Amino acid sequence: MKAMLGLLAMCSLLLSGCAAVGPRDCTGTTAYTVTPTMATLDHMAAPPANQQQFIANAVTTYPMGCAVPASAIVPAPFYTTWTSSDPVNAPIDSTFGPTTDGVATCKGATTVPVTLTALSAGNMTATLVCK
Repeated sequence: MKAMLGLLAMCSLLLSGCAAVGPRDCTGTTAYTVTPTMATLDHMAAPPANQQQFIANAVTTYPMGCAVPASAIVPAPFYTTWTSSDPVNAPIDSTFGPTTDGVATCKGATTVPVTLTALSAGNMTATLVCK
């Protein structure tokens, strides 16, 4: 009986020690990515062969053992405003929608790779070459 009481006392001390550490930090970490990161297209090709859709995503991860909000279970495209470093030869569409958002079109050959930027929390970039 004394052994059982001793074991219960030790378990109680261990558990109270854990409580003294404080609440767990379950703050999520968000990573912003663009896919694909690079594409090469022929500006002489007919649409859609001269087009590429770039998708900006925000994926949040949480520490092990933390509850994950339902909204974080399925990553969804992070619709945002896009810019092109060469809007004449390689414009990119910012119209909200699964078939329009992030679609770049090669309208002319580029002498240097074009930088496409998704303006958001991470200002993510991708590269496009129009040959």
